[in-house]
Amino acid sequence: MGKKELLFAFLLLQSYHSEGISVYTTNFLGISFIYFILLFILVYEFHDKVYFPKILITFTILFPARVMLGFYYKIDTFSWIVETILFFAFLIFCVTVYNYSLFQRDNLVRILKNYVLYYFPYLTLISLFFASEIDYSGKFVPYYFDEFSGFYIISIFPIILIGTKKIYEKSILLIIHLLFIYIQLTYLYVGSFALIGLILTLITMMFLYFKKHLKYLFLVGALILVSGYVLKDSNNFVKFKIAQVSESFKFFIDSPSLNKIKNIPNSPRTRIIEYLNIQSEIYESGPLTFLMGKGFGSYFTDKNYSFNEYEVVFHNNSAFSEKEITLNKFSRPHNTFFYMPLKLGFFGVSGIIIIVMFLFVKVDKDNWMLYSFTSYILIFFDSGIKSFIFVGCMMAILLKTLNTGNKIG
Repeated sequence: MGKKELLFAFLLLQSYHSEGISVYTTNFLGISFIYFILLFILVYEFHDKVYFPKILITFTILFPARVMLGFYYKIDTFSWIVETILFFAFLIFCVTVYNYSLFQRDNLVRILKNYVLYYFPYLTLISLFFASEIDYSGKFVPYYFDEFSGFYIISIFPIILIGTKKIYEKSILLIIHLLFIYIQLTYLYVGSFALIGLILTLITMMFLYFKKHLKYLFLVGALILVSGYVLKDSNNFVKFKIAQVSESFKFFIDSPSLNKIKNIPNSPRTRIIEYLNIQSEIYESGPLTFLMGKGFGSYFTDKNYSFNEYEVVFHNNSAFSEKEITLNKFSRPHNTFFYMPLKLGFFGVSGIIIIVMFLFVKVDKDNWMLYSFTSYILIFFDSGIKSFIFVGCMMAILLKTLNTGNKIG
């Protein structure tokens, strides 16, 4: 394994939790250590001829405009700088990995795959003994929290069912990880959007992969049956999250009316109100912000749809920071399709959809990363620098397979 793959492994293992010491939480000279790593990569990698993914040309051309828009609409200068770096990190890692050799990219995929199969479960089980407690929606739940852990839930079944070759290996891994997920649901934390990502992944696999591989359908049936049992015995917090999802779906199917929005749980109600406010504000700000977004570091308010009016309760800053609530300026909407309209506008949302559709049309359907990546980017692209880095890496790997024709291991 070379230095580049070791760096990737280091960044991946350090992404496990947001508490304690890591490159994402430790400062040097008052600056987060991860920014020094980004500077090192920028200087070290870009001294030779660089090939650029054509599908990102529009994003790159519009990058300076979004920096300027963000400065105009910024919540504060620090947030503007940080968010500009987030999107820059995505671009740097995507271009960097796109220029890796086939051997290096295969090593990165192997590292990511082993992280999901072995290291993440191991680290999570350790957290049973060291986790802190958090008062969340009236429940005390122990966990080490990091949004990148959602990648485990989204990617574990594509890796097992597609990324492993032997049927006995698939069966053993399924049993082990179903047991681990049972422990995770019972004692630790799984977010509702991670569960939605899992459902999205399984649905896409059902239509694009399993119809060609009918021999694996019995595994899917067993998975559904076991999942029902696991969810039935999960802790109250997970049941609460599942109820939020199901009640929200029921609301949209039966009576999607703002007059009845108070009937759905607080967490999805928060997201609906923030989305309505974002849409209203980018329309009101003019055609430029509708197309381009309000830029990096921008914010929205609740002047059109008041959080108070719809009885939204903020639990321990879990939705927004104290500063955002005090200023009534909210800079970090939840999840990709709330975040992207504000930051990147119509062009940004369309760009993500085009990339996902392009990959599903062009990439081999027997590729586990295709399913993991697309669900992850559609749900968790906004989750912080760890997600920006690894979305960039995974996008580059998938795009490069189109040029080489090599399958991902």
